[in-house]
Order: sequence, then C-alpha cells, then structure tokens
Amino acid sequence: MNAIPDQSVFQLLPGVSFDELNEKHCRWPLGASLDRAERFCGEPKVIGRYSFCAVHMKRAFIRGSNIKRV
Repeated sequence: MNAIPDQSVFQLLPGVSFDELNEKHCRWPLGASLDRAERFCGEPKVIGRYSFCAVHMKRAFIRGSNIKRV
C-alpha cells in the first residue's frame, strides 16, 4: 500500500513545485524524467525574457564547439 507522504517531506526536496513557481523563478526541470517534471530549480532567473537562472542559462545555451563529442 502506498501512503501519501506528509507535506513536510516536500519541503526538504530541492527546488520548487509547479504550484510554487512564479515569474521570478528559474524553470529548469529537476529530476531524471523531463517528460513530467515535478520540481523546478526555483533560483532567481536572469533579468530579461529568459526562463532560467545564470547556471542553467549556461547549460541551456552552450555553443556547439563546447559540446563534448562521444
């Protein structure tokens, strides 16, 4: 039987939930499955029209020459 966890458990998780997101939060999805993100970074986003914080901006918009080829 799967019990629903107490809400205090979710406060320990990194980032913010979809319901907690606001216009100032980074929207980088956390977790393994990008299909159904349940948590988001939540750090302050870069000023302007971008949806990500400075760290995730670098990951989202890397130059092709910087990508490691396997």
